[in-house]
Amino acid sequence: MRNQTKIFGIVLCALAAAACGGDGNGSGGTGGTAGTGGTAGTGGSAGTGGTAGTGGSGGSDTSTVEGTVRTYFSLQDEMVVPGATVRVMGTSLSATSDQNGAFTINNVPNGENFFSVEAPGHWGSVDYWDVPQETSQGFVLLVVTDADMASAAVELGRTFSTDDGVVEIYFDPAITGASGTISPANHDAPFTLDVDGSLLVQDTVIEVDGGGDLFFTSVPAGGTVSADVVGPAGSTCAVIESDTGTYPVEAKSITVVYAACQ
Repeated sequence: MRNQTKIFGIVLCALAAAACGGDGNGSGGTGGTAGTGGTAGTGGSAGTGGTAGTGGSGGSDTSTVEGTVRTYFSLQDEMVVPGATVRVMGTSLSATSDQNGAFTINNVPNGENFFSVEAPGHWGSVDYWDVPQETSQGFVLLVVTDADMASAAVELGRTFSTDDGVVEIYFDPAITGASGTISPANHDAPFTLDVDGSLLVQDTVIEVDGGGDLFFTSVPAGGTVSADVVGPAGSTCAVIESDTGTYPVEAKSITVVYAACQ
């Protein structure tokens, strides 16, 4: 599940995820029971590159993902970001975005993966995607310019160290008055966005267009956090957890946690 998020008043659209090449997904290979394009397969007695088809003897546990790295400006349209480094966390897989912000990573393990992105002159992000279920239509990874982060720090009267990370709990649906915490609780006081986009230091969210955000800055990088949310009286809120229930925090990066209220 991916929704529209707002980071420091800058719209960051987490669109539907990365195109999966589907290499080997299926009983016998891409495009056929035993291989690409037919019973026997293209270019071999039983299939392209394998006994029974592309990528493996009876299917594959990996997929190819394709996506785009973008940034958003407060008063401008979204822009693609070339030269960004995208990594599949916990693996050695990575790619660099081209002049159009596009990247391709092969052999990504199927299932939930944390993707991180970093780019010169920007704060990066960490987000999780279920491959290939959430990665069939193309996916966008988002970064925030250093200038926009600096403006947010000035508005809050605090400093964002590039040695630390930021954690965002994004509520969708949100209910005004819902609150959230992260653990370990070693961070600045949380803040949210008001209806006019201004930043308010408080530990409860304000619902805007169905969603709401709670941000934690100065979170030590290099470890993981867990998150918990609570709704106001008469409502129920829950974290839409990752498989592990924990979220990695990287230096100069924004880790996104999803939650929902009803």
